[in-house]
Amino acid sequence: MKDDKLTETGELHRDPGLASVLVVEDDREQRESLCAMLDLEGFSHVEAANGREALDYLSASPAPCLVLLDLEMPVMNGWDFRLEQLADARLAGIPVVVVTANDEGLAKLFPGVEGFLWKPLKFEKLLAILDRSCPRNKKVLPAITPAAA
Repeated sequence: MKDDKLTETGELHRDPGLASVLVVEDDREQRESLCAMLDLEGFSHVEAANGREALDYLSASPAPCLVLLDLEMPVMNGWDFRLEQLADARLAGIPVVVVTANDEGLAKLFPGVEGFLWKPLKFEKLLAILDRSCPRNKKVLPAITPAAA
């Protein structure tokens, strides 16, 4: 299996046949939680801990179906990532959803993004965006509800 993960562990479990969601989040716990939710819902994903890792991945890999982008990160923040993404014709068309706790006037500062999700995430809103942009893996595990357990 090709190793496409750019974060500290160097491990990625990705189906190379599916377009992935690129999760760009510096907080390891939040990134892992988000990726676990993506796994549960059948979405393939790739992880990056900052904007520089994300750009490095994008320059060497097939385009993801969507980028989930945190704003406040070390090395390269989401603002700078977005500027470089838009400046590169190969990357400019990749849809981006900004995931942040900061909601002050972002729509004006990030024209052309697919949407905004505020932390703490409402997973139903994320799923609605993902279902519009990304294919699901056909091997989705059935959800277990308290009544079925």
